[in-house]
Amino acid sequence: MRLRQKSINGPASLTLAGVTLAVCSAEAQDDWTKRFRIGVSVGFNINAEFSTGGAFVVPGGGTGNPNDLNYDNGYVRLDDTGNAQGLTSYWGYEDASQYEPSANTLTYQGTTAFASQQGMVSEDDSPFIGFDMAYGTRLTDWGDTAIGWELGFTLLPMKIQNTSSSPVLGKRSSYSFDTGGIILPQAPYNGGASGTGPLINATPTEGPAEISAGTLNGSRELSSMLYNIRLGATARWHLTGRWSVGAGLGFSTGIVTSDYSFNEDIVYDSGGTLNYSGSYSSTDFVLGGYGEAMIYWQAEKSGELYLGGQYIGMTSVNLDGQGRQATLDLSGGIYLTAGIHWAF
Repeated sequence: MRLRQKSINGPASLTLAGVTLAVCSAEAQDDWTKRFRIGVSVGFNINAEFSTGGAFVVPGGGTGNPNDLNYDNGYVRLDDTGNAQGLTSYWGYEDASQYEPSANTLTYQGTTAFASQQGMVSEDDSPFIGFDMAYGTRLTDWGDTAIGWELGFTLLPMKIQNTSSSPVLGKRSSYSFDTGGIILPQAPYNGGASGTGPLINATPTEGPAEISAGTLNGSRELSSMLYNIRLGATARWHLTGRWSVGAGLGFSTGIVTSDYSFNEDIVYDSGGTLNYSGSYSSTDFVLGGYGEAMIYWQAEKSGELYLGGQYIGMTSVNLDGQGRQATLDLSGGIYLTAGIHWAF
């Protein structure tokens, strides 16, 4: 008697093929020795503290020539004739109270120093968007856990701004210029450098200094770039089908380059405004540790999509220059990362 072998076809054969493919796919996913990922990193919980405190000396405006200066409430500058015959057309003033018609003089105030006691103000302008990548290998298996190591790198630009105001006291000297009896243009007036137009004497007579109260306004900006390197141990578990999870723990270090810039105005209660700006830079080494958790979804035999979170805590960066302080706090950085992962 002859037995006939029944073939499997139709829906049953497709189901069997799908199961076989899923099993083979999962086996291929777990059978890896090296891995590499690249993606985007988004940083949160990174803040900076700003402070402006102490006494500040204000350098003269213009070219440094006493006949070529900006003042709190106007300017007397060097015109295109080189201030021929000691006169200049390159002048301007803001308020009619600066003119004394009985003496034919125009008086300006110029800040030579000011004092501010602005305490620390914290700002958090996150999220910050950057770049992340990592390479690692599998060392051994411990039950269902694949144990390995990973070397990671994150590049994260950060920009944090402060616009708080604070009271100040300014030391202001007065400077009087002889108008020569001209008909003074109505305030506010801004003359040009052509050498034509109303001319005043370009040499000032310095008067007494006074202390004036005002308000410090403006912006302070900290622009930093974090170059972060991580080295640590990893563990990975296959969940089911196309899904796997991983975790990592290790050391974190890096370099932070920072530029601090400020553009401030002192607005005096009695009138007049001083604009004061500047910048300075620093490069700092930071050190700390990290922990991470990842979830992977297999898109094809060796390629996966991943989504994860990292906690990277590092030392803070302190900047101090021109009487201004800023502290970039990297101690509690939380990073979300997503991208493409290859296991091979």
